[in-house]
Amino acid sequence: MTDGSLWVRIECHFGSMFSYRIPNFNSFYALASPVPSPSAVKLGLVSSAIEATGDVAVGRSLFDAVRSADIAIAPAVRVAASRVLTKRLKKPKSKTAGFTESFGIREYMHLGGPLTVWINTKADAIDSCLLAARHLRRLGTTDSLCTAMPSTGGEPDWTVCARPPGDFIADPEAFRERIVVPLNDLTEKAQLEHFAPNNGSPRGASRALSNQPYILPLKVAKQGANWLLYERVPFQ
Repeated sequence: MTDGSLWVRIECHFGSMFSYRIPNFNSFYALASPVPSPSAVKLGLVSSAIEATGDVAVGRSLFDAVRSADIAIAPAVRVAASRVLTKRLKKPKSKTAGFTESFGIREYMHLGGPLTVWINTKADAIDSCLLAARHLRRLGTTDSLCTAMPSTGGEPDWTVCARPPGDFIADPEAFRERIVVPLNDLTEKAQLEHFAPNNGSPRGASRALSNQPYILPLKVAKQGANWLLYERVPFQ
């Protein structure tokens, strides 16, 4: 934690299932990460702040405050992953054409407990962050509905949080049987406009994101033809 900042802890409880497609994976075979990426959490809070206040300026101020913020994400104690076949409607290529049907695979996570996020927030943005967290209604896909319970005080328990591989250069055993997923975070040059719904430059949004692998404190306990059960095993 740096001077003039405080860790905000957000405990997320999902009412049904959670799905966050691993960045850069094909949408027709959408494998999911057991945790959202740091960028998804930050953008979710910004969107929540705008919806709660009706003021884009509040969201912009929070975006600037959390853009480079340190973040820690702890998966649920148990996570069951299942893959389902979904029907998709593809956008027509011309205004006169109709939607075309296609099929794809979507992976969903059934969380056996809350997903917990800590975000290191500047002192002057703590109230806005808490307000946004209290109004947070989803993380991941639009059907990944959640209720968030924010609080302040304390620091992350890093033994149960997603960590970059560089943290374990001297401890190769940390990699054994644990899963590794690539996740996005915001770059220093990221601007709120990069993620506006009417942004006509997807490349601009991609330059506003950095991608790096994370090791999750999860190991496969059981598995079947189209499902996996992960259990959280803390790092030493």
